[in-house]
Amino acid sequence: MVLVIGGGLAGSLAALALRERGLPVTLLSQEPAPATASQCSYGGVPWWAAPALARAPELWQSLERRHGPLGWQSCTLTLHGGCANPSAIATADPQALAAAGAGMKALLAAAGETGLDLLGDQGQLLGLELPYGRVDGVVLAAALPAALERAGVRRHTGSALALESPGGSPWRVRLAGGDTLEADTVLLAAGAATTQLWPPLAPELATSWAGVLALSAKDLATSDLPPGATAGIVMPLLGQRQALEQQTPSLGEARAVVDAGLAPWGADWLLGQISLVNPLGQFDPEPDPAWMEARLRSGLARVWPQLAWLPARYHQLPVSFTVSGVPLLGPVAQAPGLWVCAGVGAPFAALPPLLETLADQLAAGSGS
Repeated sequence: MVLVIGGGLAGSLAALALRERGLPVTLLSQEPAPATASQCSYGGVPWWAAPALARAPELWQSLERRHGPLGWQSCTLTLHGGCANPSAIATADPQALAAAGAGMKALLAAAGETGLDLLGDQGQLLGLELPYGRVDGVVLAAALPAALERAGVRRHTGSALALESPGGSPWRVRLAGGDTLEADTVLLAAGAATTQLWPPLAPELATSWAGVLALSAKDLATSDLPPGATAGIVMPLLGQRQALEQQTPSLGEARAVVDAGLAPWGADWLLGQISLVNPLGQFDPEPDPAWMEARLRSGLARVWPQLAWLPARYHQLPVSFTVSGVPLLGPVAQAPGLWVCAGVGAPFAALPPLLETLADQLAAGSGS
């Protein structure tokens, strides 16, 4: 039996992939299930960004044929040149934007996509419209429990406190309330909680806090939408989050950046994202939501003042990432029977193909 710890996107898709290979699976998740980082994500699928992601649309459609609607949609991605961070001068530099735009065109051409349009962008320098895909986090969260049940995944609810391996015995997970679970094979897919359960991964896996605004559709007038929003997702060409993550080893203190984006989210919309990144190896308590929301809205006002102060619900969640951008995936060194899936960038595009490979290896008993 494989025990999968984590009921978010990675854990749920891994459980489905393992069941398809005939393995008995127990999925440990909290109840009531808290919002996950993937549920509050834009859900973008940049399948053209790397050869390893090329099959993502095909795999999402295959998942839906087997498990019912999961929120997959084809759409467009519109990239704008607005700057939401006063200190990020480069994002207002026309030469930097032109270079990034040229790089994007080359990336798409390599993937066989040449239809890249230059749009008017309300004085924000440019608008690039790209082919894209998305998975609606609201639809996915509502559909996954039934899909897991139909696939024969056993569900166990509880909060994991510790992961233990008494030499030669099965892995043991201690739960809040005193219960324990045991399994010979454990897949750790617990997002930002991964290093709390297995601290040796801490040097490779970092954490941040991400916050977004959820707007009701009735509060978002069509006339207020940025170009491209009605066709899909809008994001900055020079996003700041990934660049900040790569600077984590040199950070002396936590630092926040804002990216101005907009995406459909069920019947509503997600607006913007603030990312608060800690120095490597540091996991601070949850930041003050009021401070985070105010910083997010202030950044958005630099790009979309017509949207920045609309009524909205603010959500923030911890997120795991690796500084190198290479995810932690596969068996854990010096911990026989323990596997990990964490720090996956662009998870809606990367996880379906990655988990196909991981499930094949785990089912074959491979330690590679």
